[in-house]
Amino acid sequence: DAIASPTGLEVPFASVCKLVRKRLPNAAIVVDGAHVPGQLSVNLDELDADYFTGNVHKWLFAPRGCAILYVRKHKQEACRSPIVSNMDEGTFADRFNVQATRDETAFGSAAMAVEVFEKFGGMQGVTKYNTKLVRYGVEKLRNEWGTELLYEPTTFMFAIACPIAEGKIKADELMRLLLLYFRIQIAAFSLQDKLWIRVSCQVYNTEDDIDCLASAVLQLKSMLG
Repeated sequence: DAIASPTGLEVPFASVCKLVRKRLPNAAIVVDGAHVPGQLSVNLDELDADYFTGNVHKWLFAPRGCAILYVRKHKQEACRSPIVSNMDEGTFADRFNVQATRDETAFGSAAMAVEVFEKFGGMQGVTKYNTKLVRYGVEKLRNEWGTELLYEPTTFMFAIACPIAEGKIKADELMRLLLLYFRIQIAAFSLQDKLWIRVSCQVYNTEDDIDCLASAVLQLKSMLG
């Protein structure tokens, strides 16, 4: 994992890859970078991994079902698509590009998604905005809820303890009620007998969204008694 999905915690994956390569030279190293594109800058040529995957639909604005697969040159021949087509004996790219009647809408929109990302300032501009919003969110929720962070955030996500006791509500129900009553979508999970909320900050979010979340959770807490 490059970024742990439930918590938003960034893993030192580049260092881990180097360590594994040093100790186990023949190991096949796979990096799950689902949340990386649009969130972190990574030089795949310098990353000591054989395989890298990353979703384009999470932080890079493409529709769902769009991702990248990077495979080192010497590993490409053995890397086969799970769906066999008439291009199975073609190039590495052909084997994955041509897959019968698959809907390629998301794939075809990837270039436009990158253009939209660049209009928001590219990696530098998006990082500047989102980092500022994360800092605001951390301080706002910590002060309003009086709870702790799970870790100091280094990405566009952060996890903070929910002020509602775990015995009052489960994570799935918390997410459902916030969406049902307040039209707010967050990720929630249980860890060490506490409920935690993962907040994601993107360029279409504002400080008002953070304020609404702060208020909604406190209202929900009051509703639950």
